[in-house]
Amino acid sequence: MKESKRSFWPFALLAALILLAGGTAATLAARLVVSPQTSQTSEVDTPIIPSVVGQSVDEVVFYPWNFYDPDTFTSQLLGDDRGLTDWYTHHLMDGALALLGLSLEPFDIQDALMDDNVCYWKDRPAVTTDGQSVLLDVAYGKDSRDLGMTWVARSTGELPNRVQKEDALDKVRQDVCDLFSPQGEQGDLSQMLLTLYDYLYQYSYSFPTVSEFPGADLNGAPREWYAFGVMDMVYGPVSSIAATDWLQSGQTTQQQLDTLSTAAQDLDYHIQLVTTQRQVVVVLTQSFPSSGEWYSLAVYYDVGLGQYSGLVLNSHIN
Repeated sequence: MKESKRSFWPFALLAALILLAGGTAATLAARLVVSPQTSQTSEVDTPIIPSVVGQSVDEVVFYPWNFYDPDTFTSQLLGDDRGLTDWYTHHLMDGALALLGLSLEPFDIQDALMDDNVCYWKDRPAVTTDGQSVLLDVAYGKDSRDLGMTWVARSTGELPNRVQKEDALDKVRQDVCDLFSPQGEQGDLSQMLLTLYDYLYQYSYSFPTVSEFPGADLNGAPREWYAFGVMDMVYGPVSSIAATDWLQSGQTTQQQLDTLSTAAQDLDYHIQLVTTQRQVVVVLTQSFPSSGEWYSLAVYYDVGLGQYSGLVLNSHIN
């Protein structure tokens, strides 16, 4: 684990604040919600998360996107809560730039769907650092049991062919193995996670008083602080898994991934790869079977863009 990582001592307080937070409970099993091209939504339940899951669908959807329905969304824009709408805008703009390196095209606050515990920005046009056009989906949701922060950009050109998909999957497999390398974290996936870690840390702890936190909730904590707790729960065990010396010489990348997954599951840690028409999604989950709690981090690799283009943090507590 790199020395730049910092300890997350207040997580117990974070858990207490989550338990105290209000809102409508949206109980989720440990699941991936998979949305095919049709108007129907199918769900792949994973109460015991398998080591590697392969799908061939349009997209993988995480909380709160599984509740997104613009036709029935009746909440009004929170025009009298400037602090909250400013944070929702910050969640879109700063996240897109700092985490994904995207430049956003002009937008209006009315483009978002919002209420006091959820917001959605859907299909926001943006441009990557090398000039590729993408559509960006950003969401935030939090209630008494579930938390979700998402930033996912997707390519808009022709669908990638089989060779491109296989090459992308090979790269992601290797990046996952490099992340848990006994020699220390390496590769593009590791760098993506460090970027997210530092981003959440900055907005969680860089202000001298609670009142200066941007977007502090009713408990006085910044929304990034809750997400940083999820990040720490998932990212923290990486060094422990690496220390199991799971890596064996002479194995193919897939065999290494299988061995790694087995070592991780002994610590109730689960590694999934999910393929869609445009993306390969890495899902890392720390679960606690005795309580039913879990904390997940997903990283999207867009095949058409040839780069990581999305980040998701999810958690569920009982």
